[in-house]
Amino acid sequence: MTKLLYNPYRLKNKKKARFSRKVILLVPPSFLILGSLFYFLFFSSRFRISPVRDTGISNGVGEIKISGIETISEDLLREKINRIISEKIYFFIPRNNLFLFPSKEIKTVFLEEFPKMKEVSVKKSLPNLIRIEIEERKMSAIWCNVLSNLPECFFIDKEGVVFENAPSSLGSLIFKINDKSFKKALQLGERIFEKEHINQLFKIKETLERNLNISFPEFTVLEGDVLEAKSSLGWRFIFDLSQNIENIETQLEVLKKILSEMEPEEKKVLEYFDSRIEGRIYYK
Repeated sequence: MTKLLYNPYRLKNKKKARFSRKVILLVPPSFLILGSLFYFLFFSSRFRISPVRDTGISNGVGEIKISGIETISEDLLREKINRIISEKIYFFIPRNNLFLFPSKEIKTVFLEEFPKMKEVSVKKSLPNLIRIEIEERKMSAIWCNVLSNLPECFFIDKEGVVFENAPSSLGSLIFKINDKSFKKALQLGERIFEKEHINQLFKIKETLERNLNISFPEFTVLEGDVLEAKSSLGWRFIFDLSQNIENIETQLEVLKKILSEMEPEEKKVLEYFDSRIEGRIYYK
């Protein structure tokens, strides 16, 4: 009787069986390690964030530090943050975690819901600290849409963005711009002037006051690039906004000479100077 001393198929099956046993032995520890790591990163208190003010690191829970705010309510901001990070990813993974903290979403929500915010920066620091730095817009003037029966007035910043409702007047110390050319609906956070345009208005104001030594607390923008600058003495200076600043300075030299030659009684009844026609200044 012949005995089979070598069977390659049986040897191959034995190797497969050994490999299968190794895989079976290795898979549970691998899942255990991955599961433990997943829990440590996303569920443990080590990287957990709390929106509550000044929590420090008590109970191992980190905090959110908010800086740069001057007039915006910090408690309101924390309520917004809490609402966002209370939501779950796939219904069970928390977002109140350093690695899953929704920085971009919070920045977007803040800028959309708080027009007074100019810049928002969110920075993360291990193991559980979030720093939110905010820059608020600064008031440069009051802008009023005076086309309607009830003028709407807003604070605007130096970039021409309206960010807050304002009274129609805060006295002569606050620069006021009345606009009779703006005809569309307006929302807070909207830019009503390009940066170059608002810079031009401030430059004109500075030029008028420097050359004439008279305050001009109020401008009125009319259609067709026409601007009326109202002086603290009551009379108005009317000119074309399409002119460059050098032409305006030349006109002011002429205006300064006219004013110096006027009698005090004439100045009291002055209504306006009109320089829209090139090379001429009319007054009444």
